[in-house]
Amino acid sequence: MTARVIVAAAALLAMTPGGVSAQGLQASAGVDSARFLVGDWIHVHVRFIHPAGTGLQPAFGDTVGPFTVVRLGSVEHLGATESRAVVVLARYDSGATPIPPLAFFAQVPGDSAVLRLATEPIPVVVRTVPVDTSAEIRDIKPPVGLPWAIWELASLAGFLASLAMLTLHAVRAWKERKKKPAPAEAPAPPVQLPAHEIALQKLGALRERKLWEQGLLKPYYSEVTEIVREYIELRFRTRALEQTTDEILEGLRVFALPPETTAPLERLLRVADLVKFAKHQPPIAEHPEAMTSAQRFVELTRQRPAPSSPPDRQRKELHVGA
Repeated sequence: MTARVIVAAAALLAMTPGGVSAQGLQASAGVDSARFLVGDWIHVHVRFIHPAGTGLQPAFGDTVGPFTVVRLGSVEHLGATESRAVVVLARYDSGATPIPPLAFFAQVPGDSAVLRLATEPIPVVVRTVPVDTSAEIRDIKPPVGLPWAIWELASLAGFLASLAMLTLHAVRAWKERKKKPAPAEAPAPPVQLPAHEIALQKLGALRERKLWEQGLLKPYYSEVTEIVREYIELRFRTRALEQTTDEILEGLRVFALPPETTAPLERLLRVADLVKFAKHQPPIAEHPEAMTSAQRFVELTRQRPAPSSPPDRQRKELHVGA
């Protein structure tokens, strides 16, 4: 603990002005004027006398007393034993306040101690701009007009050219629209055939292709049952194309179809499943029977049109006759 105190005391002694004088270090400073306006830049010219090879660094930060450090130039060596630096200060308040001493660290060659030297205070007066309260308030200087840059002129020309092109295009489009005839009415959508007509047409086309006569049993039974499944889906509003045979038959029970209608359909679907998935070879008589069963199911379950009611006059006549 005692050794640390001795070292700290020795360091403080080395940084005192007395130590600086012993090493032959001097620092002086001056300004160009003693009067400045608020915010003016104050150039402080610092001159150093020192032994050859001495290193100098500023020992202050962004402020020196009430002054702000605007710029700090590097130390310039004028010779082996003489150097100089320029410190730019500014003050943003008025009053007669001296510039505090500007401190610098110095290290003389052959000496490990870091010495401190400082300039003398410099008396200056910072004042505000005098205001004539009897005159009207106006700008100190009039607004300054800036010339147009080349890129600004080019941008303006491009904008005007684009605006002209858009206007011309809009006028042409308006004229062309006036010349065009009124659009024709859209054609009426095609009439959707009833589900049974679609199914019967497809079954008739399948009969003409004579698939089973060519030995193509699996494609034949697959297409017959697909046509029937599509018909059931459209007629009874079910998802028959995605259902199994058991699911289709279970769903049709809701409609209370008579057994003579559902029995041939069930046989058709069961035989087709055996042909498609088990490579079953039905007797030849089963092949035309499959087509007949499909057509008969469609005919028996087709949607019948509702009976039309008699016209108003006929209803009146019937009422009168009654």
